[in-house]
Amino acid sequence: TATSAHQIERCWIYLMKGTGYSYLKTFNNCRTNRQCAKAKRLSLYVHYDTDNRISTEDLETIRTLSSFMDDVFVMSNSDLSHEEIRKATALGANITVQKRENIGMDFGAWRDSLLQLGKEKVQQYDEVILCNNSFFSPVFPLEEMFAEMESRHPDFWGNTLFPRLEDGSYIHKDYIPEHLQSYWIVFSKIVTRNEAIARSEERRVGKE
Repeated sequence: TATSAHQIERCWIYLMKGTGYSYLKTFNNCRTNRQCAKAKRLSLYVHYDTDNRISTEDLETIRTLSSFMDDVFVMSNSDLSHEEIRKATALGANITVQKRENIGMDFGAWRDSLLQLGKEKVQQYDEVILCNNSFFSPVFPLEEMFAEMESRHPDFWGNTLFPRLEDGSYIHKDYIPEHLQSYWIVFSKIVTRNEAIARSEERRVGKE
């Protein structure tokens, strides 16, 4: 948790507040059998594996994302073989897989994905979902979660709110502020079309 990626994760609330946004906490209250509005969605899924493989669990998550999203762009920070890449692309015609050197970890991969797709293409989507392979495929339908959040009309939202910790000594800080965990964050087009946010992504560079 002392990496620059975790520090960037904690900065999201302050970055958004600085551009005029506020945030709302909700707790495990998704109702079942709900349908969300039709929206064009892009998932930017960051993958990493020390053995340079895509696990069965990762493939199931990619398959689930593919069934709900219009497009899934997988950026791997591992040196995947062509065979491993084909395992993922075979799951759906809307899945693209690329790999890169692991510089900047998750946030570096999301930045490179956004830059590679280009601002004009990214801004065509109603929602952009940043996620990584640190979680398993959802147990409940994604549609229920998105329907619940759509009813609240947030500009951006995440799955897990990390609580404030008074002891931040293990990351050489006085405390750890409350923050959205970055394994799953959803941005509406209001955010993705915000020039201040776009510029911050272009500048985000790090090596770990």
